[in-house]
Amino acid sequence: MTFAAGAPIDVPLLVLGGLLVLGALLSGIAHRSFLSLTALFVVAGFALVEGGTDVLELDPTSGFVAGLAIVALVVILFRDGLEVEGGMLRREWHLPVRKLVLAMPLTAALVALAAHAVTDLGWTECLLLGALLSPTDPVLSSSVVTNPRVRPCASSCRSSPTG
Repeated sequence: MTFAAGAPIDVPLLVLGGLLVLGALLSGIAHRSFLSLTALFVVAGFALVEGGTDVLELDPTSGFVAGLAIVALVVILFRDGLEVEGGMLRREWHLPVRKLVLAMPLTAALVALAAHAVTDLGWTECLLLGALLSPTDPVLSSSVVTNPRVRPCASSCRSSPTG
């Protein structure tokens, strides 16, 4: 495919740009409903690659995919970091630290044990699977962090019967 004066257009970049424009157009609807843009992008990815419509032929080990993943992660984490109140984070740091130090490694270890018990994978592969499936996904957690319906919890939340 070429564009103006014979310059080639990279099909993955064209599709990505189209998906970003579509995501921007649907973001208002998604914000007011149960619709998740993350889920829509995952469905679009499955529909556009091999096994779907074969519009995209991406090599998961390519530099393009690695660069795209890094850029997406940086943008998501930066956006979420801007929305977190610094004062609240300084006051309520205990729960996130507990989740990072205890919950994530424990979840990774339990998933690794379960994977080793039900598959014929080695310990290295099971530990990698546990690390991958532990609750570290910033895309999924960003929908909780940025959702206006989730009220920020102050110290009073722990003592209230509904918090």
